[in-house]
Amino acid sequence: MILFKRHLFFLMLFFSTTCLLAQSKSRIPLNLKSCLNYALQNSFQLNKAELEVDKTRHKAREFLSLGLPQAKFNFDVNYNFILPTQQLPGEFFGMPDVRVPIQFGTDLNIGGNVQFSQGLYNRVYNIGTKGTQKLVEVSELVFQKEKEGLAFEIVQLYYQALITKRQKGLLIANLNQVSRLWQLTDNQYKNDLARKIDVDRIYVSKVNLETKIKNLDLQYEQLLVVLKHRMSMPLERNIVLTDTLSENEYVFSSNVALKPNFSNKTEMQLLEVQNSLNSINVEQIEAGAFPFFALIAGYGLQGQGDNFGEVVNGDNWFSSGVIGLKIDVPIYDGGKRKAQVEQARIQQLQWKEDKAITALSLELQHKNALQKLQLHYNNLQAIKANQSIAEEVYRVSQKRFTEGIAPITEALSAETAMREVQGNYLTTLLQLKLAELEIMQAKGSLLDLLK
Repeated sequence: MILFKRHLFFLMLFFSTTCLLAQSKSRIPLNLKSCLNYALQNSFQLNKAELEVDKTRHKAREFLSLGLPQAKFNFDVNYNFILPTQQLPGEFFGMPDVRVPIQFGTDLNIGGNVQFSQGLYNRVYNIGTKGTQKLVEVSELVFQKEKEGLAFEIVQLYYQALITKRQKGLLIANLNQVSRLWQLTDNQYKNDLARKIDVDRIYVSKVNLETKIKNLDLQYEQLLVVLKHRMSMPLERNIVLTDTLSENEYVFSSNVALKPNFSNKTEMQLLEVQNSLNSINVEQIEAGAFPFFALIAGYGLQGQGDNFGEVVNGDNWFSSGVIGLKIDVPIYDGGKRKAQVEQARIQQLQWKEDKAITALSLELQHKNALQKLQLHYNNLQAIKANQSIAEEVYRVSQKRFTEGIAPITEALSAETAMREVQGNYLTTLLQLKLAELEIMQAKGSLLDLLK
């Protein structure tokens, strides 16, 4: 029996280990659109912002409830251990010109009443109902801004990871060439056809490339971890990015230089809603000078007696009811309302300045992004031509060295120059794509990447 349990334990351990290994090796392919969709659906940051929208909607309902009928019920049980005293005129007792203190009432009073009220006319409330919807719009626009900011971060990280992956691919190709050259030189050295110092120099270059590749692996994994973190994806998930970055994907067009309609930007929409709220605030403050009308009604029952037995007796219960119209008319507030209106009007003037500042900032953002895009595009074309030349120089230098015409330093210098040009090419390509991303952000079309 013990032997059977041991076999069963090891069998379960084997299957569980196999499943874990299979799970760790499985990779989830993700393109840019998939990353954006995952982030927008699972982001803790966006979930929090969306909850804020829901909270604002409930705040709006809370304000709207003030205009609906209000009803409440009160129930009291009072024991008068000392009866209240009232002073009655002495004429009632044949004692003129004096007041006679008399205690009267019952020891026990039990009662309940229902009170009802309904506002008939309240200009402050009527205007405020318009503001509640504007507040919801503000929270929705803030949520939209959060989405755009998160999308910008996701695309940035995705592009950086793709460039790092391409850098590794180029270094691996260079390493393969250097490794072949090292093996060839080492064989020549063993046959007394090359110098030991040449073998060592190539070996140093080979080790440097291997180290750079290992560092790029670490950098790539770090970028994936940050990407998963911003997507709110479990960090232990094994993902692989399926997109590629190429300069052929982008064609510089004159349409890019067209000035966008900044009214579509979330920042401008927020300002417009803020202006509407300011106007509603002025109206609401001024409406405080208007009277308030409300319908009130109430019905109650009260039982009285010196003990519970007397209270239970139906003859000691008395009802009361009231219905009426309540009118509140503001007369004088010491200039408070006027000061509030002036503050609100100053806030409107500040809004005009804020709008001008924001519009100018958006225009500057677009122009800077456009200039960077043109700059990196031009640089990329030049570097692309230099890259072809550097690769050809390295090929010729390598051939000259293997034929014994040129020293190894020429080949290594050519390899270093080629690697530098390749690195500059990828760096500029990344800058080009990020500038393109900034153009989309300036136009307010960043979320079009999801289409």
